Amino acid sequence: MDTKALGRLSRTDIQHRFDSFSNLKEYGNIYVPCRFEGDWSAGMEEAFRLSKKTFITGGAPDLGQKDGERNDVTEASGEEKISNLYHTPLTTADYDKQTDTVHIARIDNPLYDVFWRMIDYLEMNIDMVRIHIQRLGQCSPMHLDDHLRRHAPKWRRRWAENGLEENPLKLRRFLIMLQDWEPGHAWHFGNDEFANYKAGTAMTFDWPNVPHGTANFSFNNRYTMQITGIISEKTQWLIDNPDPNRVIEV
Repeated sequence: MDTKALGRLSRTDIQHRFDSFSNLKEYGNIYVPCRFEGDWSAGMEEAFRLSKKTFITGGAPDLGQKDGERNDVTEASGEEKISNLYHTPLTTADYDKQTDTVHIARIDNPLYDVFWRMIDYLEMNIDMVRIHIQRLGQCSPMHLDDHLRRHAPKWRRRWAENGLEENPLKLRRFLIMLQDWEPGHAWHFGNDEFANYKAGTAMTFDWPNVPHGTANFSFNNRYTMQITGIISEKTQWLIDNPDPNRVIEV
């Protein structure tokens, strides 16, 4: 497997990744396996209180910096970097070099319990969970999510032991929409837009292969929970049998 092919592409590469006038299904479907119902407003408020501003910059360990992406941002915006969102982690990942093991732990906060009920329903072997908050004017330009950091030294054993060499899509990213969609909350996947969703909608897609981007040009923050982990048989069943009317009370 060519791991470099799974990394973020430059703007030029993305534009040539797919035909602008083709159907999205040529590049990977959007799957909506279920929708959660409950009250997580207190968890959203706590995530906002603890959130940190992030920028498009940096690179994957030992496989080089994302110079193409950073140079594109500078050329397109006239800025050295742009802020794409605020985020709050719900997990930690500590590497034990002696045992070559990554220890992933939940951040203990009772206000996040409702989020973990959603995550537990998906039955994934979790790598990382974060709450993303995108505010007015923030955007993530079209990109591919990169598996490369999962191929960095501390993640390689976990990758190999779970069969991700043969099937990289065993490592999946789910997005849980924490609010009803509103105009100005923009999601773009390949040649398609994702909109008109209800709060609690869970979705996933072919994340290393479908170019995607987000923006917020509304006056209200957009909250999303991002879940990354190794799927189980149940998770795969949910992907294979999507149903936006499958409502799960949490």
